[in-house]
Amino acid sequence: MQSKVVVGVDGSAASDAAIHWAVHEAVMLGLSIQLINVVAPTLVSSAMAPNGTITQGQEDQARQIVDQARRVVDEVPGGSPRDIHTEMRYASVVPTLVDASSERK
Repeated sequence: MQSKVVVGVDGSAASDAAIHWAVHEAVMLGLSIQLINVVAPTLVSSAMAPNGTITQGQEDQARQIVDQARRVVDEVPGGSPRDIHTEMRYASVVPTLVDASSERK
């Protein structure tokens, strides 16, 4: 049984639409919602922040995206999910979201 609805957020209009859908699903099913911004490593960012770390600029942008996603959740009419979790991850996008969707919380 699923215990949360996972949404990958990137600040785009499509991301906001996914948040709206996820909020409605979470409310209808009584689930929590998890908003995740995944920062994918690039050659440039790896050179600027070695050892698998995120640059300050990437962290600031990810934080802004997650904060905006949280505001979008609050603006969706029809109720609020049971719990709302936000996070930023520095990894490959697709495997990270797949893994997050299979984690229990």
